[in-house]
Amino acid sequence: MMIIKWASLARALGAVTLSAFLAAAWRTAEPMPWRQPRTVAEQKAYNRAVFDRVWTQLNQRHFERASRRAAWRSARARHLPLALQASDTAGLYYQVLAPMLNATGESHVGASPPVGYERNWPQLQSSASAGRPRIFIAPGNVSDGDMLRDIGVSLASGEVIDLIKGGAAERAGVEIGWRVDQITPGAGRYERRYWFRQASGELRSLTLDHRRPPPPRMPYERRFLPSGALSLRFDAFEKPQIDWVLSQLKKAPPEGVILDLRNNSGGAVTENERLLGALLPARSLIGSRIVNGRRTMLFTQRGAEAYTGPLLLLISPRSASAAEVAASALRHHGRAVLVGRGSAGAALTSRAFRLPDGGSLQVPVYDLYDPAGRRIEGAGVEPDVHAAPTLALIQAGRDPVLEAAEAALASARR
Repeated sequence: MMIIKWASLARALGAVTLSAFLAAAWRTAEPMPWRQPRTVAEQKAYNRAVFDRVWTQLNQRHFERASRRAAWRSARARHLPLALQASDTAGLYYQVLAPMLNATGESHVGASPPVGYERNWPQLQSSASAGRPRIFIAPGNVSDGDMLRDIGVSLASGEVIDLIKGGAAERAGVEIGWRVDQITPGAGRYERRYWFRQASGELRSLTLDHRRPPPPRMPYERRFLPSGALSLRFDAFEKPQIDWVLSQLKKAPPEGVILDLRNNSGGAVTENERLLGALLPARSLIGSRIVNGRRTMLFTQRGAEAYTGPLLLLISPRSASAAEVAASALRHHGRAVLVGRGSAGAALTSRAFRLPDGGSLQVPVYDLYDPAGRRIEGAGVEPDVHAAPTLALIQAGRDPVLEAAEAALASARR
């Protein structure tokens, strides 16, 4: 089926060719490698097909679709002409789709290009026509700044919230609280030039080398602390991680458990319910989800609690989605003390949809409220005990957030 009716046979043939290519990409189980359309006609048809699928899914699937349809139509009228003018895939995604989706002001909404677009990112970021695009390093990054781990930086909403000791950023003296203003290619193959906005508002430029990234980070980690308490870090609410956490909770020490969610970006709703079911009594209120104004209450399932001892949660601005839902529910029921910094405020339930070129679209399909009826999206969850790292403490090999959690556990035992 032709995507666009062209005025000439030559254009029609180009559209048919691209339609077949796009249809094949949609049917493929895994995203196809990215391929730049060869002609202006192909590019225009490509852009139209991708844009139409993005707009249609947003219009039909968003959790407030009933009240926002006028806004979606307005967004389409503004951005479709720009989409048709985009000269390549990177331009379509990062100069048209990203601004359109960012304008919703919500988390869990975004479009990821097909595999292979990263070949264009240095040219796009250094181009004056690109304006100030959102930072992007490689496809498939699941949360803000994941790829900056190569230089030992943990980033949230553009702000440096943690550093890895021995990483390029720590060695260069990057401070907690600096904000990444811009990234461009460096002179060397492994170099990037970073502009950081300091607390004073002044910009500082640093060229950092990506050649020696920190060792790969395991998705979960267990540590026994000097106090005898058990610290469990897991970075996603996915079945392997939750299986592991539940197995550890069954043999947890009486001194207490610290769940480290500082880098947990969320995950499956079902896995969040499994964890909360092991920490709260059956039929405990988790919160509520809302679609087009209709509210559904969420409760833990029937089943035995796996762990009833002292419990603390570590949170940070990178704690998002299911991590925030879990933190708010556990505190609401008086089950856990939260330590660290305020969470991301990114708590919507979303679905991923394949785009015709093999890219993907994330659309929020449910809004989430905590057990007290408070919306988490945009507000986050504040800790009971505030604690944050500093460059000096990181260089000294200390973790002040974990230390504060241990102190809170000791206080609770007295």
